[in-house]
Amino acid sequence: MKDSYGQWQSKAYLKQYYSTDHIAEDELHIFQFILKFLKRENQKFDKILDVGCGPTIHHVLPFVPLVDEVYLADYLKENLDEIDKWLKNKKDAHDWSTYIKEELDIEGKDAIETPQQRTDLLREKIVSLLRCDVFQKKVIPIDIKFSLVTSFFCVDCATSSKKEWYNGVRNISELIEPSGWIILSALRNTDKYFVNGKQFPSANVSEDDVKSALEESGFHISTIEVEVRPVPMWEAEGFNSIVIACAQRK
Repeated sequence: MKDSYGQWQSKAYLKQYYSTDHIAEDELHIFQFILKFLKRENQKFDKILDVGCGPTIHHVLPFVPLVDEVYLADYLKENLDEIDKWLKNKKDAHDWSTYIKEELDIEGKDAIETPQQRTDLLREKIVSLLRCDVFQKKVIPIDIKFSLVTSFFCVDCATSSKKEWYNGVRNISELIEPSGWIILSALRNTDKYFVNGKQFPSANVSEDDVKSALEESGFHISTIEVEVRPVPMWEAEGFNSIVIACAQRK
């Protein structure tokens, strides 16, 4: 992973994928999946962890009213530094206002806060930025189990090896407490994606791979839900569909 991401630039990634006029297709699908999950399960979470958050904060937005503490983890310090800028409201921080406003629009009548209130609440609930390595047994440097772990375009984008990807999914699954949940996404059926013309790896996983990985990582088979969603807007970036999944830990 070090070799693959030596050319990584957080700002370029944010500009390409998260500076669109509206929420991008893949992220819209993820928000819809999360909100459907939250409505169905109707529960609160004490601690959640987003593994491989990159330089972004948006994936935890729907959980903010339902969680006590949010932990964000990434392999690259540069990515966490970008989040830290946003937490401190620095002038050169990425502007997430479009995502925050439109995510609340998706929530509709269930959203009780204004965009500014959701922003302030998220800043308040993010308690730790952690370095992580999904290919190590000890993924994060602290010994905590979480009631929910999320991981979006992380493990699959950290390696070109499907075997390593399986191991990574197993490793992050160990961070979940009994009866806790995982929600994850992956680029589908591609071995690469591009940021600012630079190529990065993807593990070429399918929806069947995701289902198998969850079955083998200690989740109740009856709770595994896997969906495929098209994202034609990113065809030139190396992928045109994604897999989104959730499952409950045994």
